[in-house]
Amino acid sequence: MISMIWAQGLNKTGDALGIGFNGDLPWNLPEDLKHFRDTTMGKSVIMGRNTFMSLPGPARPLKGRTNIVITRDKSFTYEFDKPDTELIIVNSIEECNEYASNLNEEIYVIGGASIYNDFINYADKLVVTNVEGTFDIDTYAPNIDPDIFKIESDSGKLISETGIEYSILTYIRRTV
Repeated sequence: MISMIWAQGLNKTGDALGIGFNGDLPWNLPEDLKHFRDTTMGKSVIMGRNTFMSLPGPARPLKGRTNIVITRDKSFTYEFDKPDTELIIVNSIEECNEYASNLNEEIYVIGGASIYNDFINYADKLVVTNVEGTFDIDTYAPNIDPDIFKIESDSGKLISETGIEYSILTYIRRTV
């Protein structure tokens, strides 16, 4: 099963939902980082090279997960020494899908924007944190089509230790 996970907030003009600014998250929401870690731990995660390289050095690759990095750069490599962590580098969506089809587990797509857009048509589940407020945004969230995805669960309004309001929604693909 392919799942996708991201946090999104409104841009400053309030007309689009975004996921990043200058290669980083536009908000400080430690509870969502913990939610992300707890949700993806022990699973495989798919990301683009830019997302992989935007992870803080000590966090790269994400510990306790199989990290699948998609890059067009056939010479890209990355050395690391972390137990219980695997890094797979693939050079296309097709190669990624071929590798992932051999896994018998839930796989999480974790970004960036182009990877989300490439995988939204394959996703069975979306786990989305809606962050209240407006933010400087230069990277945008994929569109969630209500004809394709329906809300399975909603955390309701939560308040971070930083004072930011947020909610976590889980969407599942509608059956035909």
